[in-house]
Amino acid sequence: MAPSRKLRLDRRTLLKTTAVGTTAGLAGCSGVLDDSESDFPSESVTIVVPFAEGGGTDGYARIIQEPLSEELGVEVTINNIPGETPVTGLNELITNPNDDHQLGMAGHLGLVGSALIYADWEPSDLSMLGSVGSLAISCYGNAEYDWGGLNGMIEKFNDGEFSQVASIGFGTPFHLGALVARERADWEWEQWVPYEGAAPSVQAVAQDEVPFGIIASVVLRPHYQSDTEIDIIGTLRSDGDPTMPEVETWSDAGLPSVDEVSNILMSVFGPEQMSDDARSRMDEALQNIMDTDAIEGTREETGLLIDSYATADELQGTISKLETEIPEIVDLDPYRNQ
Repeated sequence: MAPSRKLRLDRRTLLKTTAVGTTAGLAGCSGVLDDSESDFPSESVTIVVPFAEGGGTDGYARIIQEPLSEELGVEVTINNIPGETPVTGLNELITNPNDDHQLGMAGHLGLVGSALIYADWEPSDLSMLGSVGSLAISCYGNAEYDWGGLNGMIEKFNDGEFSQVASIGFGTPFHLGALVARERADWEWEQWVPYEGAAPSVQAVAQDEVPFGIIASVVLRPHYQSDTEIDIIGTLRSDGDPTMPEVETWSDAGLPSVDEVSNILMSVFGPEQMSDDARSRMDEALQNIMDTDAIEGTREETGLLIDSYATADELQGTISKLETEIPEIVDLDPYRNQ
């Protein structure tokens, strides 16, 4: 299901209200430049994806690859640099701070969370260029159990029936979402069980190796569309997930909002010392490709929430805000030596 124009505008408005100000490094560079006023790009552009091929981030990068190449007039290539965390691949951008033609792509929550745990640099030091899609975060469980919605799920954990959560690594959007939800909803899950990818974690839940998990809604959509061994319990995002409209939302259940960590923005960014011209041109290009037939066709075909949800300025403000707020909400120190 493709998101409506109204949904897209509402989310952009939400981002504007949550981003407090903008980073000084972007001041004055959000306007659109004519091609004649900028030397960027003068060569091919590489997008570093800090995950293996076939994952969610890689999928979004490949969706925008050809439209972005046509918009910029140069070849756009994807460089997958997988590691235990996104930090491994993104260190490539940190060590080449003046290379405007090497960009990075990752979910904004995972970028912040993994950097807070594993990196000696801050995501807000990078040059945020905008986001090109959105992923909601949802809870699911083995269908053999009567979950009773989100409140029933929390009750089962608090009664000691369950203690483990299957997902992927520490500092990921799902880990952050679960940590904040645990804090605000008095949800007493105890053990994070990380797998090497989304598919293995879902398989573990389907086989009742771990009865419960939390992951991106797009991974669960096939189970939503047909009767399987997986039950979709609910989504953390208060306004729901348009790709799974009948799933209970965190607000439907009357639980305290976790909206700042319930929605993953697929974000594109450049090195810290990226030129103003390059930042402006990329901001413009990312928004322009969202109106192309190629993106619209993919949106309709896949049901993915592909859109330019945040401009460069909005995303920079959101990242800076999260860097300050996340350590105040949850303690990440226990995960630094995992």
